[in-house]
Amino acid sequence: MLRTHLALSLMLLFVGCWQTEPGHPQAAAAAAPLPVAPSVPPTIELVGAAEWEACMDSGATLEGGLFCDGQSLEDGVPLRYQRFPAIARDGSVLAVVEERDGWAHIRPGVRLIDRDGRTVQWLALDGTGDAARAAVQFANAALATRDWVALTNPSKHEQLLADDLFETTIRVGGFTVVYRRRNEGNWWLPPSEISVEDARGRVIAKRTDTERAWAVQPACNLPSFQFVGASAAPGVLLFMTGLGKGGHRCDGVEQPPTWHVLTFAL
Repeated sequence: MLRTHLALSLMLLFVGCWQTEPGHPQAAAAAAPLPVAPSVPPTIELVGAAEWEACMDSGATLEGGLFCDGQSLEDGVPLRYQRFPAIARDGSVLAVVEERDGWAHIRPGVRLIDRDGRTVQWLALDGTGDAARAAVQFANAALATRDWVALTNPSKHEQLLADDLFETTIRVGGFTVVYRRRNEGNWWLPPSEISVEDARGRVIAKRTDTERAWAVQPACNLPSFQFVGASAAPGVLLFMTGLGKGGHRCDGVEQPPTWHVLTFAL
């Protein structure tokens, strides 16, 4: 009789422990990743005439980084660009701005480029009146179809290694970017070497052909290479070859910027 009661007690204890053990579905639910909040897309806004004239009078900069000193409404409709440059969260496309420069070198618009810097779509933003408003609406609608991550422009440390050879170090997220480039008197060449290291110091991306591959022949002004922005996730570095010195003899010569992209991942 005693053995029967003891066996029954042990059985109840075993069943109770089995029933109170956490189930696998609960453990899986606790480990599920948090959803990613939707991004706010980059946008373009028309700047009103009153706001523009007030900015002209003060020689200041409008909110959003629009520099108005030295330009007038006759140069075209003033535009404010917000949250540019940006990269699609899946890393497939970048959105960059090409702003009117006042000397007819650049047509204003937003260019969508792929991971190789090639144009996917050009969203022109020239025109006046209703045409300008329609162009802005069309561009904003096109941008709103994707989920975007805005690029940052982290601080850079630059040092001279040898005659006209400079090394630039940039830290973005847990990555360190180092590139070396030369200065040819009045203009910057693309880097002769560029590398990306992870937090452990391992090189996860490197190119040594960019001085040739990213070279741009001058249309009139000397080209000037520059860093534009970066993102750690998705991993991307954005560079541009824009206008360098040239003087007013180059006024009216169309010279849009050339974009260069380097992607990386762990």
